[in-house]
Amino acid sequence: MKTHIINFIFLAFSLIFISCKEDPELVVGRCNSNDKFLGLTRTLKLFKDNTFMYSDSSLNRGIESDTIIKGKYIIKNDTIYFQDRFYYFKKGILTNGYFELLSPRPLKFELLKNNSQINSEIYTDTKSDFTFFTYTKEYFGKDLTGKNSSLNEDEILKVKSLIQSTIEKNRDKFYHNFNEGDYYKQCLVIINSKNEKEVSIHCIGKKGNLLDWKYQPIIVKDGGDYFFWIRINLTKNEVTNLNVNGEA
Repeated sequence: MKTHIINFIFLAFSLIFISCKEDPELVVGRCNSNDKFLGLTRTLKLFKDNTFMYSDSSLNRGIESDTIIKGKYIIKNDTIYFQDRFYYFKKGILTNGYFELLSPRPLKFELLKNNSQINSEIYTDTKSDFTFFTYTKEYFGKDLTGKNSSLNEDEILKVKSLIQSTIEKNRDKFYHNFNEGDYYKQCLVIINSKNEKEVSIHCIGKKGNLLDWKYQPIIVKDGGDYFFWIRINLTKNEVTNLNVNGEA
């Protein structure tokens, strides 16, 4: 009898210890910009008690800009809604290995941990020069409308080929002799009303050293052929629009 009591007490303490050691984090995302002057690290954590913590830390030790914001969230239909908004963000999703905040302006965090029921793989492709954003009318307007989609590896290769052929056909506009591989690609992918896949791409010259290109849309008015915008109808295998930035 005494042995059973001792075993029961040991089991109870073991369960308490295990519960105390349980990971309280549900989802963790992070984005880094390693510029020695303007660099920062942003981290967003969702905890299992339906609270969140956002931190924004400057990498420049001469600037005191560390920010920590806490609040509450709920999950509905795989969308995360912030009951206590921080900055202008209201909701987010887990997609393509990212924790993506949607409204009104997109901001993405590489997904480091996902213990939620929302299906999204942890980000692993650090070499790709493609990044994808989710279309929202609030930020991107009504010019490109349809159902959000994505690209598989074969479609990415097709997009790269179409970008390269377009550059070669317009060498007078690409006077720095850049090629497709010299650009980062920020993409929106939708299925339009005709059930065709369209890709809108903002291409950003890698020599510009814009280190946060993966995490938020970058809008540049000038800059010449370091920046251009292209739209591709992938179903028809054709380029439907090209706009190369002018000089300041």
